[in-house]
Order: sequence, then structure tokens, then C-alpha cells
Amino acid sequence: MDLPERYLAYMKSGNSTEGELSVDPGRFQLWPLDDLEKLNHEYAVSEFLPGFRAFGSSGGGEMFAFNSKDQIEIIPFIPMEANLAKLLAQDWPDFESKMIAEQKEKNMDVLAKNECKIYGAIAIDDTSGFVSPFPGSLFPCLIWDHNGRFTGEERSAVARALLEAGCRYVVCGGAGSEAWHDDVDEEFVSQHLNDPEDVLEELSIMTTYHDGESPDDVAFFFVRLTNFDDHDFKCYLVLHVGTGETMKQVDDAVRAYALDEKAARSSND
Repeated sequence: MDLPERYLAYMKSGNSTEGELSVDPGRFQLWPLDDLEKLNHEYAVSEFLPGFRAFGSSGGGEMFAFNSKDQIEIIPFIPMEANLAKLLAQDWPDFESKMIAEQKEKNMDVLAKNECKIYGAIAIDDTSGFVSPFPGSLFPCLIWDHNGRFTGEERSAVARALLEAGCRYVVCGGAGSEAWHDDVDEEFVSQHLNDPEDVLEELSIMTTYHDGESPDDVAFFFVRLTNFDDHDFKCYLVLHVGTGETMKQVDDAVRAYALDEKAARSSND
């Protein structure tokens, strides 16, 4: 069976073969390489899906398969029909970028997982400290500045890294929240000043600042109110800038709202 080299390298390196995806259907289970021929034969993949090579599933009623272009499509097991196939990833690296597996959680503290969504937190002390834990995925970010010591240039550098990593909503809390909000907006404009309008619409970013608001109020907004337009985020990032007593308060509030441990609140509260 002819399979993409990048996929084979991944499978042979001992990486995770089961976990969550940042996109629907939300989970992946990769079949062992030694079982691929047998499982493709048992499911009659060549008969029902000519040109496809199945390699895993969602853990439910959907199969993952490479098509003739090595794109990854998702197809129901019943009925197994090519016209029901939906594109999931352009190639294996694209699919891998959508995995939320253990090796991607090493860069952050996982606060919660709920309904195929993951909420994580990282802390930075300087502009070189940010590495996205969600490569290939779009996400909202709650920036909580604990001491307000970053300069405008440093805030812009963090904003640039977030935008390049796929951040599409920035919620700013803690010290200097309005300054963070303004610098993110200015960085977006500087990056896309000469882009056509259709590109700007596709890359649009939302920003809010919450000067003087409590960690609980900001966490509620971040978890419950940051989806917009066609975005239904699966990955949520809390970025602590510096350290302070409110770190635990912020993390605990995000965790509680992510896991629905707090009583329902109105968006007008």
C-alpha cells in the first residue's frame, strides 16, 4: 500500500495514535501500520472507495482515508460512499497540526478539556517566551498582564507572535489592558495594511479590553463569548505576562467556566 512518507515517519516514531482534534469530528484513532492492509480489506475500501487508503477513524462512525492526491478525507463507515467524503486536511502535516495530543500539551498547562475543546495556559517573562501550543489551529487568547512592565515595543512583539500563530480573538485583562488592546490592533493593521478587502475579512481579528474587571468576569467573557462569524474555536489559550497572585484566580475561573462548574450567567451580567 502506497502511503505518504510524512505519515509513515510519524507512525514509526512512536507518536500518539489517539487523541483529540481541534476540528470536527474532535477525535482521532490511528490504526497500527501492521493492520492497515487487513483493515482496508475487511472494510472493502478498494471496492467502495477506489483510490482511497484508510488509516484510522474518529473512534465512532467515521473513517479517515487518504485520497488519490494524499489529501485526508472523512467518510462514514455506513454508508461508505465517495460522494459523502469531506475534506479534513490538505495533507498529513496539515492533519498533524490539528492533533491535540500529549506531545503538544508539554508547552502549556492544560486547564480543561470539554466537548472537543482544550483550554491551556502558558506564562512568559519576555518576548522570546511565546511558542504556540496549537500549531495550525485558530484560537482566542486571554492576555493577563500581572505587572505592566512590558514596553509598547515588547507588547507589539507578543501581538505579532500571536497573530502569526493563528490567534483570532484577543481578550486583554490585568495591568495595561487597554494598551495591550491597542497594540494588538495596531500590529494587525501594520501586517495587513496593503491587503485587499477580501483578505482582511478572512483574517479579521477581534480585540477587547477589560480594565479593572475581575478574573472571574474576564474568564466568563473569554470562555463563553469569543466565537464570532464562522469561528467555533476548539483551542483556547491563557497567556500570563509575568507572574502574580491573580494567576491562580484566572486559571481557576477559566477552568470552571470551561467545565460548566459555575452557574449559567447572562451575557448582560
